[in-house]
Amino acid sequence: MKNFNRIICLLLFVSGSFGFHASSQEIPVYYHSQYLLNPYLINPAIAGSKDFSILTLSARQNVERIAGAPKTQILSFHTRIRNYRGMKEGILKRGSEFSNIGVGGYVYNDASGPLRKVGFQATYAYHVPLSKESIRHLAFGLSFNGFIYSLNYGELNILRDPLIDEGTQNAFVPDANFGMYYYGESVYVGISASQLFETSITWSSDNYSSIPINRNFFLLAGYKFLINNKILIEPSLLIKSDQNDLEEFYKHLDFNLKVYYATFFVAASYRMDQGIAVLGQYQFRNFFIGLAYEYPISEIWDYNYGTAEVVLGLNIGQGINRFGDSRYW
Repeated sequence: MKNFNRIICLLLFVSGSFGFHASSQEIPVYYHSQYLLNPYLINPAIAGSKDFSILTLSARQNVERIAGAPKTQILSFHTRIRNYRGMKEGILKRGSEFSNIGVGGYVYNDASGPLRKVGFQATYAYHVPLSKESIRHLAFGLSFNGFIYSLNYGELNILRDPLIDEGTQNAFVPDANFGMYYYGESVYVGISASQLFETSITWSSDNYSSIPINRNFFLLAGYKFLINNKILIEPSLLIKSDQNDLEEFYKHLDFNLKVYYATFFVAASYRMDQGIAVLGQYQFRNFFIGLAYEYPISEIWDYNYGTAEVVLGLNIGQGINRFGDSRYW
């Protein structure tokens, strides 16, 4: 009976993955901890919004009661291109050390039982300065992305029915993301859309029908209150919706709160009727490490103990920047 229950759970999980993920979110980077520790993942316009390059490696693992629990690894990088012409001619002024161009990208591997996605994103962003000191900007970002979707039907054939194909079906799905991002001394607001072309998943075998992918929209906004030289408080809000439920966007809200103390921060996030997350990050010189734990509260996750994540990163070239404090952006 125990094994039977595990099998049923696996089938329900895979079914849920197709019913939800395939129709609304294909790239596995929209979880609480991932965008709170690395907001570039949900908005390409954020690429190059800091005065240093950011290299981040994250690993997530669902703590399930069944085998084949979801796990994800992501390696990301983004940077602002330096103003090499100005450096060469010696005409640099405050805020002009960098050009207006940001670039970035990430690769990821996401596995959930018989289902696996391996993908990438390449980003170009342009940052328009809105102030003389180049502190406030409006950025536009465009990304090309693609992923290889693999499904091992043999792992689903638990009864070993000889009439069921046990081979692996593959599909390559190209698409694009677009974003706009305003950031200044204290406030930031970003709007982005993913799966712009809504490219369907078409399997390598004609025996399997295509699976549509819906376009997704994100609104991320926050404000940073500087209490003193060591303490900073940052409330933020994320609204996520696909094109089919824009009128009910209020059902997809994340309420977040970060509290910084020197080079350390702790944070909490609540996703409407779905789950909560707690996380923290510590920075030592240019290196940082983050830990996060998410716990679902929806009924569909009765067999889920939550998700743990570890993030390691390096801020390349970080020092005294135009904002005066690297915690700001």
